[in-house]
Amino acid sequence: MVDSRNEGIRVYLMRFIETIVICQTPKSEFSDLSKLNYDMSLNQISRGHRFISYRKLETEATLSFKNLLDHLASSRTSLLHLISALTAVARIARARPEFVHQMVEAFESLHQNLPPTLGRGQVKSVRKELKNNLLRMLKHPTIFLKHIGRVKNLLTELGATKSEIDRFSPAPAELSEALKKQVEQMNALKRMESSTSSNIGPLAKKLKLEDEDYDDQKLGTAFDDQEEATKAKQKAIDLTTDWIMERMGGGVVPKLVFINLLTMPDEMPPAFNASYYTIPEVLTNDVKRNVARLLANQFNREGKGPGANFYAEEKKKYFMMKQKAKQEGAIIPPTPADLRDDKHGVKMDSEGFKVPILPVGTKKPSVKFDIFAETQPLTE
Repeated sequence: MVDSRNEGIRVYLMRFIETIVICQTPKSEFSDLSKLNYDMSLNQISRGHRFISYRKLETEATLSFKNLLDHLASSRTSLLHLISALTAVARIARARPEFVHQMVEAFESLHQNLPPTLGRGQVKSVRKELKNNLLRMLKHPTIFLKHIGRVKNLLTELGATKSEIDRFSPAPAELSEALKKQVEQMNALKRMESSTSSNIGPLAKKLKLEDEDYDDQKLGTAFDDQEEATKAKQKAIDLTTDWIMERMGGGVVPKLVFINLLTMPDEMPPAFNASYYTIPEVLTNDVKRNVARLLANQFNREGKGPGANFYAEEKKKYFMMKQKAKQEGAIIPPTPADLRDDKHGVKMDSEGFKVPILPVGTKKPSVKFDIFAETQPLTE
């Protein structure tokens, strides 16, 4: 259905993926559902549910969100499909703050690498939609607490004025309230971790993993926790960004320009002319770091640089921890058959179903058949 030629089917599929991701992820205190009609969340399901796997639902939602981001990075897409995917990503990030970091990266990448199939008017429409979604997200606590600098730089590149950014920015009272909520949430999490570590056994202290969590043991899906994966990816991008910043001085940049001049075509492609944006003339440190960060994303995607090596090591480390916990014995939730007792359950005989015994002394009668007596010769 994703590759359907019907544009309407693909648009409604984006909304369907949005519903799956929001309903199969937990709601936090910073979730903004003011204009979204989603009452269902993963908070309504306990982690120790007998029939429904909490972790599998969350993993499926994470994979669906990555699939949605792949639609943004596709080079062969239409305007309506791209805008519907872009809107779905923004709505998910507003409802689930753990996806805000990936949304900002996806929007930066889309702004720099728009599909070549779009015309000049369509490029303006996509960038206008990007700007509007980012302006609506400015008041989100996760944005102005962690990503406000990157979002403001991206908005400036998209053509937003300072007055627009100030108008959509949060008030000081909202900022202090969000900071207070964040501190309370961190303190509550620390208290919960301390109380949990004092009540569980030594084996469960290491890793509380279910046996069903080991269905897919590839290194690519080693991170089950979305927060841990985001932290590792952020650290990898920061390492590669610093590594590129150290090498942007001197004669490295002119040499790269001279090398690329040899591969440039004689005429400017129309797709490049449509998606090209001018870098500010005043090259401040923030502008250089923004360019280095865009390059770092490309380096990590290709598996190059110190950040990619760090991310691979983190995935390998997490994978080995899971394997070690599985060998030592992971905690498996009880099934309904394990909950049976003598009062409410029925004990099954080890022999299974019993075969009925024939009465003693009776003999099964035998039937005699004489072929010569039963047959007669054929007559004409």
